[in-house]
Parts: sequence; C-alpha cells; structure tokens
Amino acid sequence: MKLAKLFSASALLFASSSAWSGAYFNNEVDVTDTYLRGSLSSATNSSDSTQYVGCYINSYGTGATVVCLGRTASGTIKSCIDSSPNEATLNAVAGLSNSSYLYATFSDGKCTRISIHSNSAFNQ
Repeated sequence: MKLAKLFSASALLFASSSAWSGAYFNNEVDVTDTYLRGSLSSATNSSDSTQYVGCYINSYGTGATVVCLGRTASGTIKSCIDSSPNEATLNAVAGLSNSSYLYATFSDGKCTRISIHSNSAFNQ
C-alpha cells in the first residue's frame, strides 16, 4: 500500500512538472562599489523601466575597449572599462544575449573581471 501511494505521488509530480516552462532565475540588477551584476532578461522584463545591465565593445583602428554598466531599479549606476581586453573577453562580450547573466568586478573604474554565464534559465 505504501509503495502504491509513493508511486501515485511520483506520477502526479511527474505529470504536473511537464506543464512547467522550465527553470528561471530572476536576477535583477545589483551594483556595489566593487561589482555590477544581473541577468539581461531580468533587467529587460523587470516591473520598472529603470534597470539595465550589459557590456559593449568600442572598436577602433588599433584596438578595442570594453565598457560594462548596470543600473538598479533605484537608479544607481556603476560602470567599468577594460582598455586592453584580451580576445576571450571580446568574444564573451560579443556573445552577450538575453540568456546571459553578467558579473563584472572593478576597481577605480577599471574592470578587473568580466564573467558571462549563458543559460536558458536566465531567459524569461
């Protein structure tokens, strides 16, 4: 009897989980004096019209710079610049999408680390 109840509960859980749309991480923009972070999708789909997070590449004849920035729901803005990004950083920033989570650390306005995580769970 216990086995039958366990099987019934497992079947119900499995059946109900098939109706879910998948995992989603709501990572709104967060900034401090040393980092900025957030999911691009969460910022885009937030209930306010204030948040944004992302990076862009400025390319010029002899090189490139990367600028990352974030603005929280309360309007606090932080940014950093990498004036000599390596190829891996340029490729990662170029690959930012709505399925990306950005985490950048900085000191004195200079990016010290740019981490980009892409996962379907970041896309709302």
